[in-house]
Amino acid sequence: MSIITLPARRDPRANLFRYDMAGVATEQTGTFSGATTVRLGGSGSPLDDKVRIVLANVGLAPGDVISASAEVAYDAADDQVRLRIQYYDAAGVSTGIADSSDIATPADFTRLTISGRTIPAGTVQLSIAARVDSGTGTVRIRKGIVNRGAVAAPFVQPRRGAEAPTQPDFFGRENAQSAILSASGSTQITTFPSRLLPLRFTTKPMTGDELREWALVLDQLSDLENTFLYTPPTYKGPSTGYTGPNPLVNGASQLGKSLAVDGLDADTPILKAGDFVSFSVTSPKGNTNYQLLRIAADVLSNSSGEATLTFTTPIRQAPADDAVVQIYSPVAQFGLREARSGADIDVENYAPIVIDAIERVWP
Repeated sequence: MSIITLPARRDPRANLFRYDMAGVATEQTGTFSGATTVRLGGSGSPLDDKVRIVLANVGLAPGDVISASAEVAYDAADDQVRLRIQYYDAAGVSTGIADSSDIATPADFTRLTISGRTIPAGTVQLSIAARVDSGTGTVRIRKGIVNRGAVAAPFVQPRRGAEAPTQPDFFGRENAQSAILSASGSTQITTFPSRLLPLRFTTKPMTGDELREWALVLDQLSDLENTFLYTPPTYKGPSTGYTGPNPLVNGASQLGKSLAVDGLDADTPILKAGDFVSFSVTSPKGNTNYQLLRIAADVLSNSSGEATLTFTTPIRQAPADDAVVQIYSPVAQFGLREARSGADIDVENYAPIVIDAIERVWP
């Protein structure tokens, strides 16, 4: 079984980073006597899937024009920081760089932009980073976006592989539940509590490379062992406007309708009732499952950055201690209801793709 990544949106306002980069911030503290690069998502290998954008996965190629922006901060007095796009070949060897202008000592997060840069020949993947040359302090980078085109788009949470270019969707909750009324007027509720989420959407009419990519995905998903991730189509992130780190699970073996978390900004409104969160778990048979949960009550962190999330439905399987709870681009895992694929094609060779799916949970 495999999780199939939905094609990247070709809208020039779309963020090409993966959904799980939402809410990620990277920082490094030290004395920088030489040039130091702090890559968004982690300062490890540029081949790490979490930090890189693979051109082939988002419909880009060398010679295409892209733009980028991110918020950076550096608290070293009288020193400078800039934003950098780093280009790499398949082996992780640099094929070029693109820098923004330097900015002096932005102790608070400041958005820097790089607009209209051409992807160099030989490039297979890219990432973005904060770049400093000297100083003693902490360098931080967060809220990064890479988009197509010559103009840096306004920041939006990354959703690549977790959304679609759609016409109106249906997204909700499915229960085998009914109300039995008696002659006395009393009511008894009977229910089978699967609480699986149904999902149905029709993409916009597509042609060319975009249609080819989506037709391939539909063909792959017609094998019912394959699934895809999807973010609720109307959800744009915490309704409070919170921009800090994602919460972390505070303690293992938590079940029921609440979850203790930590790692948040202190004394801050985090979520409002009706917002969504998700986390992944490993099933007893070693499969990865995702659970999407709706928040039942407003969430406020305490002075230690701790909070309790209360849900409208219970947790299926306890997440691990310190697991990330995604609050910016939460996802559920879906599979097609029927093992079939195809597209209705009109006379102009434009075709929408119809996805009719149900939430999938593996044993």
